[in-house]
Amino acid sequence: MTTDFVVRDSDQGIQLCLGGHVSIYYPDPVFVDLWELSGQKWTQKSIDVGKMKLPDAWELNKDTNEPIIIENRQHDSMSIEVLDHGDGFLINSDFSEQNLIIEFSKSGEVRIDSEYSIASNTHGELQSYELTREKYSKNGIVIKYPQITKLKDIAKQKSLNQILKTEALGGLNDYADSNSGVHVEIDYEIKRQSERLLSVQYTGIRYVKDAAYPTHMFYTTNLDMKQASRIRLRDLVKVEKPFIELIKSGKITAVQPEQQGLIGDFTKDDLMQLLANADVTKGSLAEVEMESFSYLTNDSLGMSVPMAHVVGDHAEYEIHFAQIPENIRQNKELWSELSSVEDQSVSTVGGEKLDTDQYEIEESQSFQTTLEGFGKVRFVSTYGYPEGFRKFFFFLLDDQEHILYPFPNFYGNREWVARYGGVEAVAFKDVNKDGLKDVIIIADVDNGIHGPGRVDEFPIADIYFQKTNKTFTTIPALDETLNDQGHNQTIQDVVQYVSKQRINVN
Repeated sequence: MTTDFVVRDSDQGIQLCLGGHVSIYYPDPVFVDLWELSGQKWTQKSIDVGKMKLPDAWELNKDTNEPIIIENRQHDSMSIEVLDHGDGFLINSDFSEQNLIIEFSKSGEVRIDSEYSIASNTHGELQSYELTREKYSKNGIVIKYPQITKLKDIAKQKSLNQILKTEALGGLNDYADSNSGVHVEIDYEIKRQSERLLSVQYTGIRYVKDAAYPTHMFYTTNLDMKQASRIRLRDLVKVEKPFIELIKSGKITAVQPEQQGLIGDFTKDDLMQLLANADVTKGSLAEVEMESFSYLTNDSLGMSVPMAHVVGDHAEYEIHFAQIPENIRQNKELWSELSSVEDQSVSTVGGEKLDTDQYEIEESQSFQTTLEGFGKVRFVSTYGYPEGFRKFFFFLLDDQEHILYPFPNFYGNREWVARYGGVEAVAFKDVNKDGLKDVIIIADVDNGIHGPGRVDEFPIADIYFQKTNKTFTTIPALDETLNDQGHNQTIQDVVQYVSKQRINVN
């Protein structure tokens, strides 16, 4: 029964070392089996059987001190198969959906592909999809746009990527001629990224030969990740008289303060016509200049309307989700996600900034992340000094460093301190499979004593489970068992243990 493997690029070539139990019924004896890749053929070099001790913690990492070292250690058995083309192998865990593909090219390069991207960053956020940056460059036109990777549904990923590409490059047929004298530069910004919604904002310039000035471009693409379709403003709100009156009432805020009053220059009929057709591109980049668009942020609905060149060519206005009445909203399913952010945002508007005199931020364990109840936020690990003892404290901050949410007391703070230890790992993962990302933290603690009686630092793990009301909670009994039984060495060790429990925090 194979339980462990190591792949390494050594002086002798690429080696595969397998380890496991000789019998599936007893832990001893164990075996270690060494294979080497020569050309396109694996050759067994040696096999040892004895009462060696195999590691019992799950890890998957790349050792930067060696050309290539990839290790896997787990409790469960694995199956290893050679890939169809013979240049690599597929490793499956027998007791989970997790799998790993390692491929070797003829030039000696190695590609590692894991369903849960464990090898990429064990401390970072574990998402169901990632974004990569693509670029179109031809005939003086440069447009950058995002593409989705690592989505489990390949057909849906392909469909979503086609929408993104088509929307980003829309209207280029008008400028296909290299002698057209048109210069375009467009880049993008992700305004909102979650499991359900993706909002992309494009900005740039378009310059036509002999024109008096360049034009500032602005357009957007909003995606429903579940339905693999575009979202337009009219899909979110009823673009009717009550909505137009809401906009004219002054409850919207201009992204550029100097443009705040410009929305008043539009009549209600003008706004009605513009916004009713928002996000419906007519085909060319020139026509985009006269169109309106919408986008989504963590807590607001954004709208862009065309303006005269002298005031910027376009102007963007935002309104908090909470300020949009129920009778104006469309699509309750989409608003259920938007509202999950709305409640928290409204309660924390004007929240205090994190007091950096009171809390020392651990930058290496602080991350930008996206949580279903909050949208895009910054998670920060900090050290505070209550009663003179150095302990751990965790917060969610907005982009202005205001506190959106202070996490409950860390389990390790109860009896221990962090005089010698520190935060070792943070991960964001839906551990209990309820559709909400939870926060896993591992930190080294000690007893704070210097000299006789000192207890060396040791790890403590804690899990903050996200609830449907946007708060986080811990389960003390689970924390106690998790740490007492030693399932606290790595993030994967925590996940492997807790995923076998039935946990409902709502």
